[in-house]
Amino acid sequence: MTNLFKKAERKDKKLRLFLRGPSGAGKTYSALTLAKSLGKKIALIDTEKLSSVHYTNLVDFDVIDWSEHYESHRFDHYIEAITQAQESGYEVLIIDSLSHAWMGKMGILELNDVIADKDFKGNTYRAWNKTNSEAFIPLMNKIIAENDMHIIATGRTKTEYEVSQGERGFQVTKVGTKTQQRDGIEYEFDTILDMQHDKSGFAYTDKDRTGVFPKEGAIIDEKIAKKYLNYLKS
Repeated sequence: MTNLFKKAERKDKKLRLFLRGPSGAGKTYSALTLAKSLGKKIALIDTEKLSSVHYTNLVDFDVIDWSEHYESHRFDHYIEAITQAQESGYEVLIIDSLSHAWMGKMGILELNDVIADKDFKGNTYRAWNKTNSEAFIPLMNKIIAENDMHIIATGRTKTEYEVSQGERGFQVTKVGTKTQQRDGIEYEFDTILDMQHDKSGFAYTDKDRTGVFPKEGAIIDEKIAKKYLNYLKS
């Protein structure tokens, strides 16, 4: 019988990183900072009304304006855009933001409602198996496995405010609490970085299979990016 097992090796792996945080935390800037060191040819899927073009002074990149090409946030539009980036030879792809694939117009949440009405008499709970198999799983497979680019995806978190008593009275802090994406998306990525609104550019790691990101947190800068690149190529 042929032995199906072989020696495990890490050969020039590609980064699969999810960067999440509330609006204004610096997700797009940090994603481009990482991308700058990961490859020379960078593509960015912008579903945020071309907010990324504010950072063209940071690094050269090509952008797709979502609203110009797509009328909704269907999962297959994302797959099409990712496929086009791959076929065009980009080394790094930023998806900014992946949250719209979940809660945008005809995103997965709305798609589940459509499937529920069509096939399950409006029962949205029963519809999820079909929605996952037809939409969420194909999209994640395209992001994680079916391409040879470095992938950095950003995700919004629901914004809440914490009130605390300080020396100068009450202090209100804006915090991110829950990712606006499907529960369990954290399992799909190798690295999850959490950003905070009051510490622009600073992130904590919720999960990092590479072990590169400091456990105590750090500013996302070119030094961090180069450490990831060295790890992936080692």
